[in-house]
Amino acid sequence: MSAVLRYEWLRVVTVRSTWVLVALGIALPGVLAFFLAWAGAAFINSGNDGGQGGPPDGEILAPLGLSPATVLLLASLLVTIGAVAFGQEYRHGLIRITLALFPRRTTVFFGKTIMVILVVVATSIVAITSVIVGNRFGLAVGDGTLEVEISTALLLIARVIVVITVFTLIAFAVTALSRNQPLGILVPIVGAAVVEPIIQAIALIQDWTWIVWVLPFTGGIEAVETTGAEAWGHLAVFVAWMLALLIPSWVLFVRRDA
Repeated sequence: MSAVLRYEWLRVVTVRSTWVLVALGIALPGVLAFFLAWAGAAFINSGNDGGQGGPPDGEILAPLGLSPATVLLLASLLVTIGAVAFGQEYRHGLIRITLALFPRRTTVFFGKTIMVILVVVATSIVAITSVIVGNRFGLAVGDGTLEVEISTALLLIARVIVVITVFTLIAFAVTALSRNQPLGILVPIVGAAVVEPIIQAIALIQDWTWIVWVLPFTGGIEAVETTGAEAWGHLAVFVAWMLALLIPSWVLFVRRDA
């Protein structure tokens, strides 16, 4: 396994797009968090707060700046890291070289999985720090405040890291299943940004209150927006969908031709 991990690490660090995506994943969510906090604080200070008929503060200023918008932006930037793990090798026929060096396919599969997780988790930690800094700076500029308990903040950060990692592993699994890198990138992004919002709109009309407990990416977003057992329940749904894709992709990778 150590040899496979070294091989995967070399692949990751020598691909230019990895560094571009990591840089964007760290910078852009922080910038977005700054502007959301600034605009939210200005909105509240203008007198349009919950007491004046406007939305309550919690709907304007997400704790630590970790709103669905910033989390989805970060996840959408990092899905390519998951997709490239298999997509690049299938696209250029390099998978044959990889399997010639490491004939044990299960070791290759989980070596790639572990490396994707390590890169995404490390990037997520730095990006979340960027978001928190951007959020605090935006609040300071907008003359706003939003206090969060340390225990609540740590649990939220943990859930966000898991959500982003699962999001990326779905791209990883779809690419391994389809051998198609663009499809692996598009499925989670389009699913989260287009398909599920349409389904939710239909569910709202039909009064399908249970739908939020079925949809994968909605579960990931709910894990960020809610707290307590409900948040972890939604996260479990998201993880279950990821495993439903990851396990078949592993089985097919082991059994079918390169």
